[in-house]
Amino acid sequence: MKKQAALYARVSSAEQIDGHSLDFQIEDMREAAKRDGFAIYGIYRDEGFSAKSDKRPEFQRMIADAKAGRFSRIFVWKFDRFARNREDSAIYKGLLRRCGVSVVSVKEPTDSESPSGVIHEGLLDLLSEWYSADLKQKMGRAKRHRADSGLYNGDLPFGYAKACGHDRCTVKDCSNNLPAPLPGESQAVLEAFTRYAEGRASFAEIAEGINALGFKTRNKRKSTAYGLTGPRPFTKDSVRDMISNPFYCGRVRYRGETRDGKHEGIVSPELWERCEAVRLSRKQRPRTWSGQYRPYMLKGIARCADCGERLWAGTTKGGAYYAERSKARGIDCPSGGGSIRVDALDAQLDNMIRNVRLPRAWQRLTLNFYGGLDERMKAERERERAAAKLKRVRQVYLDGGMTDAEYRAAKAELEALVNAVVEPIERDMLDAGRMLERIGEVWPDMTTEQRHEVLAEMLDAVLVDVPSKRLLAVAAKPAFRALWQACEGSVRPVQGDEPGDSDSGCGDPEGIRTLDLHRDRVAC
Repeated sequence: MKKQAALYARVSSAEQIDGHSLDFQIEDMREAAKRDGFAIYGIYRDEGFSAKSDKRPEFQRMIADAKAGRFSRIFVWKFDRFARNREDSAIYKGLLRRCGVSVVSVKEPTDSESPSGVIHEGLLDLLSEWYSADLKQKMGRAKRHRADSGLYNGDLPFGYAKACGHDRCTVKDCSNNLPAPLPGESQAVLEAFTRYAEGRASFAEIAEGINALGFKTRNKRKSTAYGLTGPRPFTKDSVRDMISNPFYCGRVRYRGETRDGKHEGIVSPELWERCEAVRLSRKQRPRTWSGQYRPYMLKGIARCADCGERLWAGTTKGGAYYAERSKARGIDCPSGGGSIRVDALDAQLDNMIRNVRLPRAWQRLTLNFYGGLDERMKAERERERAAAKLKRVRQVYLDGGMTDAEYRAAKAELEALVNAVVEPIERDMLDAGRMLERIGEVWPDMTTEQRHEVLAEMLDAVLVDVPSKRLLAVAAKPAFRALWQACEGSVRPVQGDEPGDSDSGCGDPEGIRTLDLHRDRVAC
């Protein structure tokens, strides 16, 4: 059986424009894996994400799979695809080494086993971080200079296009690249400003009018679970951003400072000022009814099972609801929208948590999920023995039975042994199991805020079928995934749409399913 390897490809938004294709990276990595005798377990692709941060969905999924022992090598095109931050590089490479996984660069081959290879790889990480810092500084100066010269930074807003017609041209290679009003879109922008200045429409009503003309926003949204999405239909929020953007009256804004721009405005400065006055007056207008702040147990966690979008938590005079708002976001969701009362959904989750029952042999079951059960259990026993011996040595020293030098030597040896086995035995997963063992006891005494914090630590999402108002599945975080799977069948939501309703047949007699949000995306 061939050894298994993972391929990791990454490209930022700017690099995508410059032609650093993900497919090009993957092709080179495939050849390297084949040459070294590895079968490809999986390909992990992060598009539009910077390597200066580890908050990349596919990167984190790859690390979780590596800790689970699913492959023994990670191929990257260059080390800066893996990380452009020395601290992140050292932490994750160290973690992977303890899991028996090596990171290999196709274009920067090094011998990580030799002293010179370690130095070489460290220098490459240092150069990657220096390059990012130097580039950031240079880009900051360039953007400041462009703003001082009356030129824009970033993407062009809705209503504008390059006068030369080439979206990717720059100041250096085109003398006619100033933004120019785009026919059709610019008329929609002017109409939006006019209607708002005259007080004839709200942001939401203006958004409906622009959408009726078939236009969409130009912005793209970066989601840690779903990657880059967009453009989308206009919402009241996107119209609010448009109305408050001085670019439309011929000005440019950079870091809170506004200057006269060289481009042609779509609206006059007077019209923009009138809109700004209306916007501020409406913002300051007192509400006829304002609900008090209330916490929500599943805020940011509950998702629609059909489209995967988060449910919005809110309170009206009629009560508190989790609402499916895909239509307002410009998403075609099969559920057709709708809402579920907060107390109804919370009751299902509450009943599920109260009935969590881990199998008696949960440690063996979950460790087996990650592989290497015997080795991991042996390492855990060694760690516990070393920790207990460390306590005894300390007591002997306090009782005068050891010299300072003997105590320091014994303490250093035992601490090294304890630390050496922490990562291989999946300490986070074992801690997660101990947390679940007691959750049924402490859950009833928790406040809503405390319950939200606990759920956010355990779950990526709770999948809800909004039309039937049923809780269908939970997407557990990596450390809890095996534990939830061990509990499947024993955790069930309360029967019914509303608390106390046991006859509607909306409960799930088979229990709650557990899924991997990044692999399965949508549960049903």
